[in-house]
Amino acid sequence: STLREPGTYWLWTIPPGERGSRLMFQRYDRVLEGVDAAPVVLTSDRGIDYGTVETLAISLGSGNDAFTIASTAAGTVTTLDTDGGQDTVSVETVSSATTVNTGLLADTVTIHSTNAVTTVNTGDGGDTVNVRTIAAAATVNAGAGNDVVNVSGADGTLLGITAALTLNGDADSDTVN
Repeated sequence: STLREPGTYWLWTIPPGERGSRLMFQRYDRVLEGVDAAPVVLTSDRGIDYGTVETLAISLGSGNDAFTIASTAAGTVTTLDTDGGQDTVSVETVSSATTVNTGLLADTVTIHSTNAVTTVNTGDGGDTVNVRTIAAAATVNAGAGNDVVNVSGADGTLLGITAALTLNGDADSDTVN
């Protein structure tokens, strides 16, 4: 399984006392010193490969980020928090429960393919969520702001939507296409 994030550095740590049960990834602009856990620094041209991990939590920084979830490992619950900035997230395929939480400002999330339960929670701002293909239940919870949810496959039809898709709007003017 691989996760990729272009243009930044990631610090991979296994919290003390939790070896083999949880990985934490944090974005940094430079390598840190004096970290209490054994880090593995990944550059933008390498993905994050992992296995036998129960929980994977990734938090991006406050800047404008582009993050691609190329795939997730079966049995690994994955959560991505984009935090602030105008972020772009591409979910290529997931094989286990995955949640994407966007932060402030206008973010874009594209779900290309799912084989497991997927949830997108948009934050404040006019966000865009594109749902292309789902084979397992997916939920989009639109936060504050005028959000747009586009539902259609690459061919412009709904043939790729083969599972329940739940769309929840907020008090603002949200649009579903």
